[in-house]
Amino acid sequence: MGKCRFKPGWLTEYFWVQKTNDIRKAHCRECMKTIDVGGMGESALKSHKKT
Repeated sequence: MGKCRFKPGWLTEYFWVQKTNDIRKAHCRECMKTIDVGGMGESALKSHKKT
């Protein structure tokens, strides 16, 4: 299991990100997918943004 956790600051930096009940995941408001941030952290959000 990854050590990265959701950071509240991402909510202002990435308008399309939403917090979930799982501290190791984020939700994309645009495509409605759940993003695992537990392993890559913010890099997972940046990678998802490109898709």
